Amino acid sequence: MSSIDKEIDQDKKTHKSTLIKVSVGLVLAVVTALLLYWITPLLLSGTSQTTSALPASNGQTAESAKRMSEQARSVLQQDLTAVKQQLSAMQPHQRDWQPATVKALDESLETAYSLYGQGKFQNARSEVDSLSENLTAYETAFKNAYQAAYERAELAFNKGEIHPARAAIAASLQVKPNFDKALALKKRIDVFAQVQALYETARIGKTENNLQKQYQALSRLVTLDPEQETAQKQLVAIEQAIASADFSKTISQALSAVEAKQYDAARQLLKQASALKPQSPEILTLQTRIEQEQQAQGQAGLEAQVKVFAQADEWRTVKMLADKGLNTYPASQVLQLAAKNAAKLIAAETTLNDYLKRPERLSDSRIHDNARLAIESTKALAPLSATLQATISQLQHALADYSSPLPVTVYSDGKTLIKVLGVGVVGKVDEKTISLKPGNYRFEASREGYRSKIVSITVSQNALPVSVRLVCDQKV
Repeated sequence: MSSIDKEIDQDKKTHKSTLIKVSVGLVLAVVTALLLYWITPLLLSGTSQTTSALPASNGQTAESAKRMSEQARSVLQQDLTAVKQQLSAMQPHQRDWQPATVKALDESLETAYSLYGQGKFQNARSEVDSLSENLTAYETAFKNAYQAAYERAELAFNKGEIHPARAAIAASLQVKPNFDKALALKKRIDVFAQVQALYETARIGKTENNLQKQYQALSRLVTLDPEQETAQKQLVAIEQAIASADFSKTISQALSAVEAKQYDAARQLLKQASALKPQSPEILTLQTRIEQEQQAQGQAGLEAQVKVFAQADEWRTVKMLADKGLNTYPASQVLQLAAKNAAKLIAAETTLNDYLKRPERLSDSRIHDNARLAIESTKALAPLSATLQATISQLQHALADYSSPLPVTVYSDGKTLIKVLGVGVVGKVDEKTISLKPGNYRFEASREGYRSKIVSITVSQNALPVSVRLVCDQKV
């Protein structure tokens, strides 16, 4: 049974008694016709063959008509379901636009269902066609209503006619409150007065030759209304003008630093200038001048620079400068010593940090001893680097943490003898806490007449609390 048939099945039951009465009447009429037929056999004898052929022909026609009716009915069912879904899919604001019309459409749908239930399929067909046409017309009119109002608002806004634009956008949103394009335009309309005021502020800033004032006004403007293309173009031009002014100022400061032989400051300023105008001829010129002047200062200048970075504990920079300087001044004892000390310090720092990256390994006695040796071998370099001194101190604390005895709780039955192999005897205990340095240990349990047991455990800070349970309970 189709869904539509199910919907109207209840309606059919209400007509059941009426149909029974009609059926009885039809039976009486058929009986009467048969009596008349048997009374007049002679009149019909001449045409018996013809009349006998007619029922078969009429039966075929009825069967053909029935098939067509079922096909048409199936299409009608689909159309009826489709128009019901289309009507049900209407949003609340779409129904509220013309409630009387929507009510008429709902009533038309009910009528179509009623006609279908009564078996008046042709009438139902006409009703569905009319309903579909009216529903499409309503949806088209609804769309035209909010779209036309939006287009009027957009046209008025582009002309600067803000009041008509505000009225038109309100009309569009009254029809369709969630119309995204209208909502976006409403935002622009709402900030129109502020945007115009900011345009005026930017104009005054231009008159005053105040780039920052223009920039602030235009930045605020495009934040309020990102679709203001004129403001966006002006803002790009202002940003370029500000960058150009900043570049000129930075180059001037860099030149002053070079003349004062403050080369580090000059390089920093040139780096800032390069971010504003990469590969600018002015930058390249000043960089060349710095290199030439520093080259002219010779070995003394380079050595002084290396000393500065050494005092700042920047030993990687010291190594870089010293290695580079030795290509030009290979006989410089200052550069040789700086390169040698820098290499040792970097290597020492790397070695100690390797232990600190995985401090849990220090619980291993071999690694623990290696770490102590590493500290001893770097102590001579410690006065040269505060960073190395701090690293040594951190590693010493880590060694202390991972060499201090830790509590280990031993559980037994008071009858089993517990030993720590290579360390000592715990005894026969029920529960006892002993202290062991971080490391790997083997506990042995023995009892006369019972099978001995050995258990291995790891004692470390990460494993706390550490406990072991040993009982000899298997007789020999």
